[in-house]
Amino acid sequence: MKLTAIAILIVSLASCNEDTWKVDGSLDPVDHDTYILNESLPEEELESNFDGLTPLKASLEEDRPLELSDTKIIKTAHLDLQVKQLDSLSNVIEKRLKDFQAYSTQFTQSDQGSRITTLMTIRVPPAQLDPLLAFLVSHAEHVNSREVTSKDVTEEYVDIKNRLENKRHAEQRFREILAEANNVKDILIVEDHIRKIREEIESAEGRLNYLSHQSRLSTIQLIMYEPVFIATKAPGQSYKSRLGEAFSGGWQFLKHLTLGIIYIWPLWILLISIYWLVIIRKRQLRQKAT
Repeated sequence: MKLTAIAILIVSLASCNEDTWKVDGSLDPVDHDTYILNESLPEEELESNFDGLTPLKASLEEDRPLELSDTKIIKTAHLDLQVKQLDSLSNVIEKRLKDFQAYSTQFTQSDQGSRITTLMTIRVPPAQLDPLLAFLVSHAEHVNSREVTSKDVTEEYVDIKNRLENKRHAEQRFREILAEANNVKDILIVEDHIRKIREEIESAEGRLNYLSHQSRLSTIQLIMYEPVFIATKAPGQSYKSRLGEAFSGGWQFLKHLTLGIIYIWPLWILLISIYWLVIIRKRQLRQKAT
């Protein structure tokens, strides 16, 4: 039970930078020198724990915020360029990157028909960012867009590092308690706290590594494209091919003409009827005259 009380106190001290600690689930402030652990513990056992807890509290209070001499700034540049001879220029850039202590992490080329586009992601030391941008722009026919952004993550980096140190101290205290545990209940409780703190430590370490890596090298998102102009010319036709087209066109005309004549068959019947009526009328007139 004593080990459980100590473990609960460590969690409170490691997760809070205030001058008061309370680990009974309530939010009421308590005095700086008062420890409220668990109301289920006997009063005489709590009193016996004070002497052992005070040095632990003092050791955690010795942690001081870490100072970082240099700043952590993440720089990102976006460049959109129109160029000539895209393939040869891409090869030149790949070869010259080492002169700027830079390297490419992504290279993609696509053909959209009207233009060929290359996408590159370049990592470069911050001191070489501006010279490299000037080199890239100098090979462009036209600069469509150029943008450089900076993000200061120094405060976040220092805050995470301070919290990480506190978590490591707390983990060490838990391991010391685990070595002194005498029953299964205390062992399970302490191991659960160690597991949770270890997950938080690994998460903080990952974030620190990311911020450090991003600030150590700047990023250039480069887009280069070359317009493609396609000239079309109608192919010349020979006399033989033209003659064949003439016969084919005449035959098509004859078919359409035949179909047209058939389409107006009611008109032909009407004209023939009128013609015979006229003939019959003329014969009748001749017979009357004679």
